[in-house]
Amino acid sequence: KRDELLFSSVKGKNPFKDKRVRQAFYQAIDIEAIKSRVMRGAATPVATLITPEIRGYAPDLAKRLPFDVEAAKKLMADAGYGAGFELKMNCPNDRYVNDGEICQAVAANLSRIGVKINLEAETKNNYFP
Repeated sequence: KRDELLFSSVKGKNPFKDKRVRQAFYQAIDIEAIKSRVMRGAATPVATLITPEIRGYAPDLAKRLPFDVEAAKKLMADAGYGAGFELKMNCPNDRYVNDGEICQAVAANLSRIGVKINLEAETKNNYFP
């Protein structure tokens, strides 16, 4: 809804208003690597907020797009951000299991498509004021 992306190198517009940018971010994140390396296999990647263990889970809605860095780069270029951009990302580092490490992994993944993340990992007391 915001017309300009705050705390970023993009001025006067919001790249996330373009579906291609949102999809590029989605496809640039290696969820399986996060599952196996950061979470040590103790996670279930899903495409929705509801996991298979919860009543009401709909498997037909849970299909994820594939991890595909090249497709993500193309989407970014098609959206006019082939050179990427820079933005700030806040995340807690003591609230959820491996939350800070997950944020670091996501930032590293996004760097592959030219997105520089200025990561601000902070305690839950600061993140959730």
